[in-house]
Amino acid sequence: MNALRGLIAGAAAFVAAAPSFADTAPTQIEIQSQFVQAIAAINAHEYPRAEKILRQLYAVAPTPRIRLELARTLALANRRKEALALFHQALADRPPAAVRATIMTFINQLNRSNGYVHFSVAAGKFHNPLQQPDPFTFDFHGLALHYVPDEQLRNVWGLTYSADAAKSLGPKDSVDASVSFRNLPRSEADRLVIDASWTHTFGRSLMARVGLLHFGQFQQTYDAPYMEVVAAKPLSSAIQLRPDVRVSYQISGFSSKLSAWNADAFFALTSTPKPNKFYALGLTYQRHSAGLAEQSYSSAGLRGILDIKGKTIDVNASAQLRLTKFDAADPFWGITRSDRSAFAVANVILNHVHIRKLHPMASVSCDSTHSNIAFFRSSGCDVSLGIHSDL
Repeated sequence: MNALRGLIAGAAAFVAAAPSFADTAPTQIEIQSQFVQAIAAINAHEYPRAEKILRQLYAVAPTPRIRLELARTLALANRRKEALALFHQALADRPPAAVRATIMTFINQLNRSNGYVHFSVAAGKFHNPLQQPDPFTFDFHGLALHYVPDEQLRNVWGLTYSADAAKSLGPKDSVDASVSFRNLPRSEADRLVIDASWTHTFGRSLMARVGLLHFGQFQQTYDAPYMEVVAAKPLSSAIQLRPDVRVSYQISGFSSKLSAWNADAFFALTSTPKPNKFYALGLTYQRHSAGLAEQSYSSAGLRGILDIKGKTIDVNASAQLRLTKFDAADPFWGITRSDRSAFAVANVILNHVHIRKLHPMASVSCDSTHSNIAFFRSSGCDVSLGIHSDL
C-alpha cells in the first residue's frame, strides 16, 4: 500500500481535510496535516475514521490522490463495490502507466474476491493446426515414398472462443477455471482445452496448486491431473528467484501406452522495475515418461517472459528455445529422434479503445522445429484479431 501512495503522488498537492471546513477553505498546511492523519488511521486499521477524513477532503478538494486513498480505504474495509467504482473512475482519468498498473492490481484483487469472468472471441489464420510435415520423399527399404500433407488442414481460418474465471475463497485460497475452443472448418483440427484448479498460498513465498487439465484434439486427447509448486526468494527490492515445478499424469484417450508422467520446471529470475513492468528469464526442463520408450523424452531450454501494462496498450509476450532428446529409436524411422525448436507468442490489448467493456486485441505466435527426422520438421506463424471483455 505504501507503494501506491508513492506512485500516485504528484497528481495534486497532498490534500487532506481538517475535521470541519464549514466556513473557510483549508490551507495547504491543514490539508497536509489531516491527510497524514488519514494515512495513519489506514495503517492502524481504523478504516471508519480514515474514510470520514478522506470523504471530507474529497468534498472540498476532489483530486485523484484523495479519490485513490479513499478507494483503498474502502477496499481494506471490504466495501468492494464502492471501492471498485472509485478505482474505475481513476482509470478513466488515464493516469501514468505505473499508476494504472497499481490501480489494476487493486481491481484484480477485488475482482478475485468478488469472483470474475473474462471472455474473448478471435478470428485467426492457423498455419498448421495438426503439425503436418512439409512435403518430402523418403526411402523405405529401397522404395521411394512421397509424403504430401492435406492442404485443407493448413493455412486455414477459424474462430477461437475463450473464457476464464476466478474466485477467492479466503485470504489464502482461490479457485480458477478456464476454457478455450478452437473451431476450424474441418473438425479433426478443432481443439478444446479446459483447466480447473485450486490454489493455496503459504505466506508470501510459497504457493501450491492442484488441478485437472483436459486437452481434446484429433487423436491427441488426454486428461491430466496435476500439482504445481511456486516459490519466491527476493534477491533485491525488484528481483526475485522464482522456481516453478509442475508434475502431471497424462491419461491418453487414444492409447494407454501413450499415457505418461510429465514434469516441467522453470527456474527464473524475475524483475519488476515498475509496477506496470514484469520480466522473467530462466532455464526450463521437461521430462516426459510414456509407456513407449520412443515416446519418452527429456528437454532443456531457455525461456523469457515480459508483461507490460501501458497507458494505451497491454503487451504480454514470451519466447522459448528448447533442445529435446528422445529415449529410444523410432521403430519406423530406425533412428532416435532429436529436435531443436523455438517458439514465440505476443498478445496485445488496446485498453484505451473500447465499446462498453469490449477491447480490441491481437495475437501472433510462431514456432519452428528442426528434427533429425524430416517428418517432424515444421515452422510457421498463427495470427488472430478479436475482442476481450470482462463480465
